[in-house]
Amino acid sequence: MPERVAHILADYAIEVRKLAYSLPSGVGETAALRLSEEMAHDAGLWLSRSSAARSHLPSASPSL
Repeated sequence: MPERVAHILADYAIEVRKLAYSLPSGVGETAALRLSEEMAHDAGLWLSRSSAARSHLPSASPSL
């Protein structure tokens, strides 16, 4: 996975997390949060193994 793709995946993980908190009545919240965590984890793994990666991923916690 190229570094740019890993950063895009991390950005989408944050958006999925934000979406999870905005779903009516918590419908699908657990699944969306799980997906967000998996996306952020996978992106983080690739970046931590990449010698070219010098920056850190943004936090997956929502900024309200």
